[in-house]
Amino acid sequence: MPSTNWDAWPKWNGEEKLQTPRFSFSYSATDYSGVTSTDNIILLKNRALLELYRTVTSDGRAQSIFELGFFQGGMPLFLADMLAPRKIVAVDQIRPSAELTGIVKCNRLPIELIGGVDQNDTDRIRSIVETNFKEPVDLIIDDCSHFYPQTKACFEALFGYLRPGGKYIIEDWGWSHWPGIWQTQESHFHGMESMTNLVFELVMAHASNPATIAGVNNRASRLHRHHRGLRFRIRAPAELACDHEYL
Repeated sequence: MPSTNWDAWPKWNGEEKLQTPRFSFSYSATDYSGVTSTDNIILLKNRALLELYRTVTSDGRAQSIFELGFFQGGMPLFLADMLAPRKIVAVDQIRPSAELTGIVKCNRLPIELIGGVDQNDTDRIRSIVETNFKEPVDLIIDDCSHFYPQTKACFEALFGYLRPGGKYIIEDWGWSHWPGIWQTQESHFHGMESMTNLVFELVMAHASNPATIAGVNNRASRLHRHHRGLRFRIRAPAELACDHEYL
């Protein structure tokens, strides 16, 4: 089994900084103003969420990773340094900066960052996965729009690309339950359909057909994890047919 750096890393430096073997990060789940540079990589996650990724990836099996939403590139760089995977492909609507692509190139990291990708365009996203991964994927992370329709459409489009037992993570699904500004008109999600509906649908899909979704693991309201079943067809769409409203 491939080894990881989780035993000795990361080194935490207060509530905002951390170090991996090659990189220095500023981490926060709320500060969107940072810009990745060679000396300071921006990671839009808090410590608790990063510790959940320790649980998800410490077995070393996440060797091929696809991420929706790379922002300033923090998560691909973090996972590349912590896991030494064979390949990470990440897409985002924004394009990677010259500084970010320079970090990837200078360190010869197995990372492909593809900008200009709309989460609504599942045909293009499937094409990117088909082109970059010739074998089933170990880990898929959706940290993109956090909108229900787009997140569900991507899950249905991409879940079949996982290897049996592979993991599909949906981040920040619980925004409709978070206190404070999240429940006001100032929220980016005001008036949007709750992501909790998708969580309910996935739980029901697991219960009714565990050969497709073999396991569901919810970690607080930040991370929802699903395991691909052994008998689900590779690359097949996973339709979550549901005619009910829950919230």
